[in-house]
Parts: sequence; C-alpha cells; structure tokens
Amino acid sequence: MSKAFDVFLSHNSADKPAVRDLGNLLKTRQISVWLDEWELQPGRRWQDELEALVEKVRSVAVLIGNRGFGPWQDVEMQAFLSESVSKGLPIIPVLLPEAPIDVHMPYFIRAFTWVDCRDGFSDTMIDRLVWGITGRKPRTSKLTSSVGSPTKISIEVTSELNKRGRRIPFRVFREGGFEHYQMRISLAAVDHVLNAVTDVEYHLHRTFKQPRRVSTDRETNFAIDIWTYAGFEVNAVIRFADGSTVKKTHSLELDLPDDNGSNYVDESRLAKRKKGG
Repeated sequence: MSKAFDVFLSHNSADKPAVRDLGNLLKTRQISVWLDEWELQPGRRWQDELEALVEKVRSVAVLIGNRGFGPWQDVEMQAFLSESVSKGLPIIPVLLPEAPIDVHMPYFIRAFTWVDCRDGFSDTMIDRLVWGITGRKPRTSKLTSSVGSPTKISIEVTSELNKRGRRIPFRVFREGGFEHYQMRISLAAVDHVLNAVTDVEYHLHRTFKQPRRVSTDRETNFAIDIWTYAGFEVNAVIRFADGSTVKKTHSLELDLPDDNGSNYVDESRLAKRKKGG
C-alpha cells in the first residue's frame, strides 16, 4: 500500500451505517479516509494491511456506538498505540450518535481527548474531529454552532390528557379496535435555535400507516399530529440551515386518567367522515 491516509476509522462492524456517514462527511472536508470496505482489497490478509497502515496513516479515529468496542478494535489499537507513543500518532475517540449516555470507554483510550457526536454529526463536532486529524484548528465561528447549542433542543409531546377539566377525545378506527388518543409531537427550544431549523423528520412506530413524517412548519414548532393507542419511541432527525443535523429520541407514554363516566368523549363518527388517523 503506497497511498497515505489522513485517518483510519477503527469501528465495530455493527455500527457500519453511522461509520459510513461519518466517513462521507469527512470526505467532504477533503479528508482522506481509510475504511475497510472502501480500501481493503478482496483476497488480501487483513493483518498484512494493518501492518502497512501503521506506517501510512496520519491519525486514528476510534468510533464507539451502542454496541460498544468491537473485537477487531482491540487488535487495531494494540498496533496503533505503540505508534502513538513513539511517533505522536493522534488517537481520537469518537462517540457515535447511538452511543449510550453511560458509555464504557476502554481503559487504554481514556487519556485521549474525545469527540462527542451523540447528538448527531453537527458541523461543530465534525470540525473538532477534523482539528484532531489535521492539527489545524478551525476558526472560532466554525467551532461555535450557528444555532447556539443544539443539545438544548428536545422533542415535546402534548395532548388533551395533560389538560385538567377538559373532556378527553378518542377515536376507534375499526370495529372492535383500540381507542386512539390524539398527540401533538413538536420541538422545544429557544427561538433562535428553532429559527435555524429547516425541517424535522420524525420516525414513528412501524405500525403507523406513515411511520416517517416530515414537518417544515416553524409556526407550530415543526409539529405533527397523530392518533395512537399505546406509547412508543419517537425518533427525530432535525436539520439546520447550516447543513448540520441533530438526532433526538423521546419515549411517548399514555398516562390515561381514570374514567369517571363523563371525562371521555367518543369522536369515532367524526373520524370516519374525515377519514383521519
């Protein structure tokens, strides 16, 4: 192998989709990336390629997702750690978007400064990673996101269930079916952050007829309205005008008050006329 690479992506194969996304983002910053499925020639021994990489790669990004550290990452790290000690090879731990809050960091990389992408591959975090790879610090304006702090944005769920003294509407969409309750899912953040959002892609439970829904409505804080009979996990991809994205998750729960005989109202007939749901 004669070609030199700016960064080697060490990863658990279970995190491959996120790893590809990160690799492609780095390519847009003119970073040459070594990723096994892109550069490893079929029929070559992986061990031989690894030995050659130790001499050719300029940095190593150790990617950690929701499946933890992969078995091959241990082998890779043993090869690169000695290079880090002897030649100052940068080793950059990166927490992927699906990494847990209480992530377990292997002992031998805890000493290295890490990049936290658990809120998504934002421009700010990619800039920090590029800084670690190249040694060139981006301008301050690039390190400070144009939307302020995207980590301060969250998913908000409201419904008639939360309002005291109001009759709670429900609908039944087929004979013998479950009672569905209306929920509004939107974003919660300060105005200057919401003003920088272009659209939100919500991913609902697969049992919905349209599990993927997109909102561009700033006036409603990018809200969508749904009818559901049970709680589920809502996932959202929030896109900003500067090209960055943030991923958020919210556990939607139904906390139904006791039925006192008058606090629920059946809107099923109206639902049939409007063909809602």
